[in-house]
Amino acid sequence: MTTGVILVTYCAEDVIVDCLESLLASQGVDLRIVVVDNASPDQTVRTVTEWAAGRIGLQGVPWQRPYSPLPHGPVSLAEGETACSSLRRGEVGLIQAGTNLGFAGGVNLGLKALRAHPEVDHFWILNPDCMAESTTAMRLEQRAAQAGDFGVIGGRVYYTVPQGTIQSDGGRINFWTGICTPFNMTCRAEACTPPKEVDLDYISGAHMFVSRRFLDQVGLMPEDYFLYYEEMDWCCRGKDLGLLFEPEAAVHHHGGHSIGSATMTKGPSPLAAYFLNRSRIRFMVRFRPVAIPLALAYSTARALRQLLRGQVRAGTYALRGLWGFPPGQEILARIGRDRLP
Repeated sequence: MTTGVILVTYCAEDVIVDCLESLLASQGVDLRIVVVDNASPDQTVRTVTEWAAGRIGLQGVPWQRPYSPLPHGPVSLAEGETACSSLRRGEVGLIQAGTNLGFAGGVNLGLKALRAHPEVDHFWILNPDCMAESTTAMRLEQRAAQAGDFGVIGGRVYYTVPQGTIQSDGGRINFWTGICTPFNMTCRAEACTPPKEVDLDYISGAHMFVSRRFLDQVGLMPEDYFLYYEEMDWCCRGKDLGLLFEPEAAVHHHGGHSIGSATMTKGPSPLAAYFLNRSRIRFMVRFRPVAIPLALAYSTARALRQLLRGQVRAGTYALRGLWGFPPGQEILARIGRDRLP
């Protein structure tokens, strides 16, 4: 069994090496790893190439990592979509998008390349600010083998800080408000039980394992959201193929690294607030148009509450996203575009 891994990067220079090293430390699997860079304005691409050449390595305290790095020399780096469609074992691929395509656009570049690879059976979409445990890939493949036919397998996503605290075990969607609620969020692993698979509406896009069958029948990830709700849309369209969950397949996620998503200790950035609310309404238009008035009212009330709590910028940008206003130059500059696609 061969698994293609897709890492979509944007301003990930300080986390991508740890992610790559955790994947190289995976036990008992054949991974074909592709980094898709969404025109990062920082040194992400240079970091990947320097790491592959063996000129930079891991930094920081080893005990902070949920994996044990394996010694290795330089890693062969294959660049471009064509080269990534025929990656050999031990190689890492790099595709430079040229412009920021959004999360789904970057994922789809990687999917197209790896889908053309005759040896790749499954596709693992992983955020670059995640570190996989050494047995995670093996657990995903074992669950896939046991299931036979399936659509998507999710694994447990932990926060890196505080350690042992769950960020997501997949989640459910309120189809009246559009609000997504992760299972077991902020729960300690030893104090909770995994969700029932029948209750899953979506698998977190930070860590999702997709079958060829799902990709063939559902198609590529929808790109019109740009950020947020892509995986919810994807999972809803392919839910009949089976959404599964494997709690032993864990990754550890910094969270909000490139776009400032809310974490346990801070609220969302203006960028995250804008796109989260914009994408929520787009999702409702597609899946529950009758509930749009309620979804707008509920999310508007949440944004006003942010304003009253002094989160002025986040609340303002949430309202702009909800009611269809353009993001403004601050947000466009942050994502490296002069307009939204």
